Amino acid sequence: MVGGWIIEIKPLGGNVYRLWCVDRQGDECAVHVKDNGIIKERGDAFLSEECWWQAGKVMLQHDTLKLEKIGNSYDPRTTP
Repeated sequence: MVGGWIIEIKPLGGNVYRLWCVDRQGDECAVHVKDNGIIKERGDAFLSEECWWQAGKVMLQHDTLKLEKIGNSYDPRTTP
């Protein structure tokens, strides 16, 4: 399980977004998600929201909202 607080939401095209997060230790990690319409609708309202991901799902809002994870998480500071 990986996660943290969302510090950036970046559209990557179509309904795919990058969530850039920072965890309790200050480590940064990013994950791509397939939006089901909620990010497009509420966008920046998710900034500072805590999220976590595991097994192809990204969980938000105290596990009440699920998004599909695309690929693996990565360090966004070292990946273009």
